[in-house]
Amino acid sequence: FYSRNVSKKSRALEMAKKDRLISDSKRKLAEEELANSELRSKHLQDELTNYAFHIVEKNNFLEEIKSEMAEVRSEIKSDEALKHINKLGSKIYQNLMINKDREEFDIQVEQACEGFFQKLDEKYPNLTNQERRLSALLRLNLSSKEISGILNISPKSVDQTRYRLRKKLEINKNENLTAILNSL
Repeated sequence: FYSRNVSKKSRALEMAKKDRLISDSKRKLAEEELANSELRSKHLQDELTNYAFHIVEKNNFLEEIKSEMAEVRSEIKSDEALKHINKLGSKIYQNLMINKDREEFDIQVEQACEGFFQKLDEKYPNLTNQERRLSALLRLNLSSKEISGILNISPKSVDQTRYRLRKKLEINKNENLTAILNSL
């Protein structure tokens, strides 16, 4: 009877030890999955930020070319050369307006921020698409100048939209809009 009792106790101790090991393993696995998820999220956010900078740089470059072409246009005497310059200017203008990079960026932001947009819509259902897009760009910690380059609007327009967004979200001047958006 005594040896059977000791055997049961040792099996119970062994089972408790195995349960503890399994529990510890599950906890470590959950922690690693969370860390990996956070790394993937950070990596995706970094990619989007880099892509946004690429769009800003490209648009700035096109704007510079457009300005230089305007200067050259006034000096050209040949009608043929003037037509060619105007055609190039038109292509640049179209590229700035119908920007495939911006559309691709919007798609990537939508995919990367899907959970963010759901939470944003739940908490603030009356936001316009422009305000939603601005919220996502602010969440990427982009400046007004960078956002203006992506959206092809003036920095002042970005600041106005940011102000209206603050008002709509009922956020005080003392509160950090980006921090609030990141907390969603």
